[in-house]
Amino acid sequence: MNTLLDLIPARDDATEEARALLAAIFDEVGMPVDARRLLSLPGDLRAKGGEWWILSLRSVVAGAVGLLPGPSEGEAALCWWGVVRARRGMGLGKWMAEFAIRHARLDMGRQRLRADVTPAMRRAACLLIDLGFRAPEDSFDPETFDKPTPLTMAL
Repeated sequence: MNTLLDLIPARDDATEEARALLAAIFDEVGMPVDARRLLSLPGDLRAKGGEWWILSLRSVVAGAVGLLPGPSEGEAALCWWGVVRARRGMGLGKWMAEFAIRHARLDMGRQRLRADVTPAMRRAACLLIDLGFRAPEDSFDPETFDKPTPLTMAL
């Protein structure tokens, strides 16, 4: 285990602190979730063929990222992805997104990755566009969009 930065497969016995921090992340981006719901989330994702990881920075929860098989054949969906507010701007979101891209391609054998973004996720949308994700409309502007939008990337 790396004491500085670890991406740990989430388990159903995540600590109360981890659940509370992760609930706060998702509330900030307009995806409110009860911390108790996070108790069953790792098992729920695994039951659907997905996975969820918790990012630990110096042994403190800093974020999370998940992947599910996508709605279309050959597609995976990036889900439950976020970084604790105090740890933003350190490249952790990008690091987790790059991990998810590699995992979807190499370990899940997917050809496309989808990420649904909301206007509260403008910084994340900009990052995904920089990584090669595309919106359905050429006119999409990650700085100003005003409705939930699916972004996709060919793997």
